[in-house]
Amino acid sequence: MQARRIVGIVFLTVAVGGTAWLLASWTPSESWPEPPRPAEDTHLDPELQRRIDQMIRQLDAAPSQAQIRARLGMLYEANELYPLAVETYQQLVGRSEAGGELRYRLARSLERAGRLDEAIAVLERVVPNVPQSGAFLDLLVDWLLQVGQIAKAEELVTAAGAGALPMTYSRVLLEQDRLEEAEAMLTDPAGSESERTRLALYLLAEVQRRRGDLEEAQATTQKATTAAPAQAHPWDVGMASYRVGVSSLRQKARTQLERGDARGALLSLRELRDRREGDDPRIASLMAQAYLRLGRSETAAELLRDVAKAHPSDFKTHLNLAKSALVAAAASDSGNWLDDALEAVTAALREQPDSAQAWSTRGQILEAAHREEEALASYRESWQRDDSDATARVRAAGIHLTRGSWAEARKILAPVTERPEASPAALLGRARAEAELGDLTEAEELLSRLGERLPAEQLSPLRVRIEELRSPTP
Repeated sequence: MQARRIVGIVFLTVAVGGTAWLLASWTPSESWPEPPRPAEDTHLDPELQRRIDQMIRQLDAAPSQAQIRARLGMLYEANELYPLAVETYQQLVGRSEAGGELRYRLARSLERAGRLDEAIAVLERVVPNVPQSGAFLDLLVDWLLQVGQIAKAEELVTAAGAGALPMTYSRVLLEQDRLEEAEAMLTDPAGSESERTRLALYLLAEVQRRRGDLEEAQATTQKATTAAPAQAHPWDVGMASYRVGVSSLRQKARTQLERGDARGALLSLRELRDRREGDDPRIASLMAQAYLRLGRSETAAELLRDVAKAHPSDFKTHLNLAKSALVAAAASDSGNWLDDALEAVTAALREQPDSAQAWSTRGQILEAAHREEEALASYRESWQRDDSDATARVRAAGIHLTRGSWAEARKILAPVTERPEASPAALLGRARAEAELGDLTEAEELLSRLGERLPAEQLSPLRVRIEELRSPTP
């Protein structure tokens, strides 16, 4: 990013909480807005209130002290006062050539304040211009997956070099149901099994569960409990000293989940839940993630079902319940869980009827229930709202390929296979349709675009089929 020229400003590197911040120093005459303050009726931990008051008094006396303002933002963020953290960081970002760390903190706070689109926009401006972009990229891809922008997430990881970010890329592959590729990414033949992190093993277990190898998935999950956790994000380590009371436990649980320590996260979350009254959707969501990592999908779904009853307007809880119940149905072969999943995604769509992700999830549930026509209609609703991700089209085309409806499958896949970043699943599906329709040249061209993106054994059946069609037996 080309720096703006600002006359009369001296740039300093200031250490804040173990993090280097590139901030600007203004003269006393420079006008600064007042630092944001909690509302008078906000009930805060006495120690937290004392620390906030102390920093605000310092800023009242010296408004241009950017490093104190940064520390105030970190204090708000660490203790889950996210709207106040956002306002504080924005005061700094708007007035300085802020370094990557400050923008990272702003994006984190925006996301946790429920402003995910704005958080994504902050990181999208930073990733191409910061040397430590890998740290930003991993988080950005995670957020893009949350909002269903899977194609964009894949494009970013591919541009950065998928091999350099195997954990990040494997999550993209999982979202696209490209299980063989995800497994290959997570199973590095050059490394020993003991060197795999917990997160890698949990992701591998999810691959195994989705393809129906439940015993193997359970064994991998057990290995994950004793594997080494991934390292905490270096820009988050310094935040621990700013946390007071229950905020410390929630962030500890988030960090444990990010590092693959699902059992440790559950212990932290149970302690946190015991300190709070009522069902907190944020705690329940984190607990459900931990249970899913441990292969306990029914427990995750039961937890979210109770929380959804207490918070009937919470879109994320309903959508997470639908996804958890779908996993539980696959693991237990129970039709009851599919009914629960469909009820949950219907509730999610009542809250956000234009959510492409919710419509795609509804399609997967109906497909699992063998209600194919309804599934196809839901997939169509998904891509009509957001066609940036090919998943809904690929799944719909898969139904038509199974039926032998080659022309319909080709029609559905054509728009996404014409993109330069077309997913392997889309290319493979259309290649099969083209071959069966007699256009063998087009089928081979589509296969050539795959290059080495799929294992040879996955391409072999279609290559054999093309040869059969080229030289039919008399």
